Amino acid sequence: MAATFTVEDGTGVSGANSYLTIADADQYHLDIGTAAASWDNLSDAVKQQALRDGTRYLDAAYGERWKGARADGTNPLDWPRSYVIDTDGFDVESNVIPQGLKDACAEAAFRATTETLTPDVTTPGTVQTLAEQIGPIKRTKVYHGGQGEYKRFTVIERLLHDLVEPEGGRLLERA
Repeated sequence: MAATFTVEDGTGVSGANSYLTIADADQYHLDIGTAAASWDNLSDAVKQQALRDGTRYLDAAYGERWKGARADGTNPLDWPRSYVIDTDGFDVESNVIPQGLKDACAEAAFRATTETLTPDVTTPGTVQTLAEQIGPIKRTKVYHGGQGEYKRFTVIERLLHDLVEPEGGRLLERA
């Protein structure tokens, strides 16, 4: 039996497992100049799997940092969301999938065709406390359980900038 491919359109689609259609992913990669052989020559089945993997990665990697609240508690995906205000102070409509999320999904899907987005970590991070000091100002970050090792994709983080809360451990000020 073939895997299903159901795209979330902002209405809380039951069983949705992708934030982006193949056609929209194709257009994104054409627009940014992804090498033709890298994305265009993939079969639709491979693209669907990559888009499912990219969507799953985005929800797993950013789920705790998304702004707002899920608009539909029965939807398997983290979007659409309500009460999201972007970094410029504008409301993000709760019945759409933001373009930044769609673009990030296309980026994650492309990477999913050549690498594991969330590899298993065999040696967990060991950083417990990170202290920084600039002049009289000292900031200490405490990572409960240690700071884990994980892969970061800068372009994906930038595309999601308006949709996520700033990253960082719990800040404790110490003199």
